[in-house]
Amino acid sequence: MKGSCPKLLASLRSLKRFKDKAAKLMDAGNMLASAKSDDKNLTNAVCQKKENGRIKEVIVNGVSLSEVSEGQGKVLFPSSNKVFYNPVQEFNRDMSITILRLFASQYMLERRNSHKKNKFETKFTTSSNENSEDKLHDLKPNAIPGSVLGSCNVAQPKNVSDLTDCSNSNLNDKSTQEEVGINCTTFESSNNSQGIEEPGNLSGVPELGVVNANGLRILEALAASGLRSIRYAKEVPGIKEIIANDLSKQAVECMRKNIEYNHVEHLVSPSQCDASLLLYINRGHGSGEQFDVIDLDPYGSPHLFLDGAVQAVSEGGLLLVTCTDMAVLCGNSPDTCYSKYGSTSLKIRSCHEIALRIALQSLESHANRYGRYIEPLVSMSADFYIRMAVRVRTSALKVKESYTKVGMMYRCVGCDTITTTPMGHIVVDGRSVKHKLSRVPPFIHACQHCNSKHEMAGPVWLGALHNHDFLDAMLAQLEEGSGTFFTKPLGTERRVMGMLQMMKEELPDVPFYYVHDKLCQVVGTMPGKLQRFKSALLNAGYRVSSSHCHKTSIKTDAPAEVVWDVVRAHERTEPAHRMRANADAPGHFLLNRPSTTEVDFRAHPDANPESQQKSLLRFQLNPEKFWGPATRDATKVLGEDQQTKKLRNQGRNARKRKVPDGGHDGGTENTEA
Repeated sequence: MKGSCPKLLASLRSLKRFKDKAAKLMDAGNMLASAKSDDKNLTNAVCQKKENGRIKEVIVNGVSLSEVSEGQGKVLFPSSNKVFYNPVQEFNRDMSITILRLFASQYMLERRNSHKKNKFETKFTTSSNENSEDKLHDLKPNAIPGSVLGSCNVAQPKNVSDLTDCSNSNLNDKSTQEEVGINCTTFESSNNSQGIEEPGNLSGVPELGVVNANGLRILEALAASGLRSIRYAKEVPGIKEIIANDLSKQAVECMRKNIEYNHVEHLVSPSQCDASLLLYINRGHGSGEQFDVIDLDPYGSPHLFLDGAVQAVSEGGLLLVTCTDMAVLCGNSPDTCYSKYGSTSLKIRSCHEIALRIALQSLESHANRYGRYIEPLVSMSADFYIRMAVRVRTSALKVKESYTKVGMMYRCVGCDTITTTPMGHIVVDGRSVKHKLSRVPPFIHACQHCNSKHEMAGPVWLGALHNHDFLDAMLAQLEEGSGTFFTKPLGTERRVMGMLQMMKEELPDVPFYYVHDKLCQVVGTMPGKLQRFKSALLNAGYRVSSSHCHKTSIKTDAPAEVVWDVVRAHERTEPAHRMRANADAPGHFLLNRPSTTEVDFRAHPDANPESQQKSLLRFQLNPEKFWGPATRDATKVLGEDQQTKKLRNQGRNARKRKVPDGGHDGGTENTEA
């Protein structure tokens, strides 16, 4: 019996090691398969477990492929290869579809009204010309040259067949860089005879899944697998054509198969071309036909494509732009931020709204160079990216006013109070209009609240982030649901509605926000209830809202002095003894300043927003493990090789520092005495 104890202990240790290894594999996303399953079936089982049934194995033409379903679109990938798919981006695509559904109907209505107006003007002009011609004939018969009365030959805009297909497979290859823009061939137009509406039909509700001759021309400049374009074709009505472009030859081949698999060849055409080149050759005015919608969703910064995009979008058209380089936009690298966006950021709690305003300022700056300006419809910060939907219009007068919509930020390093100053202002006196520069705030050298220094950043967009009428229309459209052209709800519709409602509640004329716990941290007190703090500002006669960028945000038009008066009043209920004893701290200076506002903490009905009363999904938890952007080589991996490698490398540098020279790091091995 005694001799069997060591064997039993050894067996228990082996069993424990086996359980630990199995747990690590499960944490990395792997699962055990049955003994009868081969390697291919194991891979597919892992995918189905990972995506909760979204990915399944299908047989197409005798080949086993992985089918990814999202919305009404389905895309195919080789079962064992890396794929261009990130399930977290479903919310991004659902929001884009919601925006496009409304924009398509509004844009077609504007076109119809413009068509009627032009038709009336043409009829009026023709009638006037006929009257003038009759009078001239009465005065001087046969005196009008035929060339004057003849019709003029106007160059028609180019169609999709005039776009280029640059056969490049890898941008990093030297041969590829030399061929971009040189080795180009045309590709076939997507507007075949399948499902085309009447060319002259400018009335009625746009139909879903058919070619509308007066509908939207959409360009997805960086399409990868083509899933976004396929979903646009199947879920957005009123589309004329969609160009799904990518530089990678493999991506274009994947797109072509997915387009055929979803039966949207009549709407979507794959294109292999450098995105910037494609934008520049479709700027209109004899250089290709402009697009009504341009969607830019790159890996990292979109700065390389903005100059071409603001030229290639039609008058009043829509730009959809995503930025995923949040570390740069949130203040980690001011030099890189300036080189890409022409602005510098601040590394503070409200950095996500700063990121939005930097990107909008960059869009406005690019548009101004060509006599154009932007009108933001929706600007959101979500997950690991920011996303903006802006309309681009042309007006020399509006461009002159652009410098009043951007400005500089001055942030106190002690209390994080932000002061903004526009680049200039316009003074109107009767018929006199003067454009003047702004002056630097008088307290720029020392904060008037805590006596700390300031740091400057910018320029940033100081105008509204959203069009509230557009948000109202989007919410109304979602609430109608299947009563219009929706066939089934969006996968993330609950989150879309919550996000739109929060954007609608934001104060449109107040840039940036305070963070509740940060305000209390400055003075060293415990944070109370957020609703109590908001009620105090509302009772003082000021407007208050939250921001969709941060869960505990406070956006208010109250002066900073009033905000700190509320903080001082709260500190009396939660005394900060340490801060009062530290004479060198900014909080000490703040607490010892006299208050000038009578603070009332009684509950105010407007302190509880509608989005919270309706229990809408406002700030969701992380959707899954490793949900952020992956490496540049692949957006998402079927399987967990990449995540397993990340787990293995966590703390590697720290372990190296702990191990002396010539030593050996035992790692995770178990040794028995």
